[in-house]
Amino acid sequence: MLEEPQDWYDTWQEMKASGEAARGDGAFWLAEKYEYAEDSTAPNPDITIDTSGVKLVAQPGADGFLTFEQLGAAGDGTTNDRAAFLRASGRKVRGLPGSTYFLDLNTYTDAIEVTNNTVWEFPHGCEILWDGVHCVLFHTKQGATGVRIERPQIVYSGTAPDTLPYTQAE
Repeated sequence: MLEEPQDWYDTWQEMKASGEAARGDGAFWLAEKYEYAEDSTAPNPDITIDTSGVKLVAQPGADGFLTFEQLGAAGDGTTNDRAAFLRASGRKVRGLPGSTYFLDLNTYTDAIEVTNNTVWEFPHGCEILWDGVHCVLFHTKQGATGVRIERPQIVYSGTAPDTLPYTQAE
């Protein structure tokens, strides 16, 4: 049984699990303090409602930026936030102070491709925790334009094999 439409949800996870039916293209959905627009034609929606298949696209705030949390990141330092970073490529996204984005990358193919017009900002107190010994974190193709990654604080998780000359950051 589908729930009645709500004005807002406490979290995007609650919204995703709601099973709520489509409201119509262009309708706005709210989760936490974030806004999403319904778009039935979106090829890569940021959120798809589990049982109804409603496609939602994150809407930037007044400053023109999305957040990694809006795109599905937990920012808790333990949940793999790679999928949110993949969705963030080609967009203006800002990390939240106090967030630690964990990226569990095991091979070069796990690296996050940063495409044209990617602008990511990481404010003071925001970290990227990286767990990939022999792989690239981010890459871009030759000729990419408008790419800017500002103030990333990248911390290695500390699980490097003993054979690597590595000193863990403090």
